[in-house]
Amino acid sequence: MQNAWRKCLCGRMRIYGSNIDSGLLPKGTEEYCVPEVIVICICRFDPFRRHRYVYDSRPGNTALTGGWFNDGRRTVFLNAKGRKGPVSDELKAFLDYVNGIEVDDQLCDYIDRAVQKMKEDEIVRRNYMSLSMHIEEERMDARKKGRREGRREGRRKGRQEGKAEKERSLILQNFRDGIPAEQIAKFMHMPSAAVQKIIDESQPA
Repeated sequence: MQNAWRKCLCGRMRIYGSNIDSGLLPKGTEEYCVPEVIVICICRFDPFRRHRYVYDSRPGNTALTGGWFNDGRRTVFLNAKGRKGPVSDELKAFLDYVNGIEVDDQLCDYIDRAVQKMKEDEIVRRNYMSLSMHIEEERMDARKKGRREGRREGRRKGRQEGKAEKERSLILQNFRDGIPAEQIAKFMHMPSAAVQKIIDESQPA
């Protein structure tokens, strides 16, 4: 979701796609066959000022490459301010909802109820804030790691151990607050088995 114009919008989409790719590629692999990635950006402004509901960048430009080059990445911009282009009634209602217009649509009603429920749930709000802080810490650690590249291996291992301890602490705190292991794994982008193992190890014998 993008609420305001950003000059680096296309760069942000590239970063989002790269983050998805990095999660799909196992470390150390030489196989680069990954599924097609679709990055969907919902905008509350018109990113290309052509008044279209949907801007779709499909992979594989046959006019330029003869159809052989397809990197499997596709970017779709949904424009809540759009007025042109074929669009389903359901998508039109959703974009109106994003734009703050009251609509009579089952999906939008469901989304609105879910949003209100999350706002009223103190545990969900607290854990969302904790996860947001955790993600920001990971980004800061990544930037520091880039600046400190070339330093001794021992320091790198120390940061990894510190990160692992933060993850473990956050997982256990969420679990004690009643959040299921599967939901914790989804929020933290970790395998469910890894999250469950940390929980099991913390339980008394």
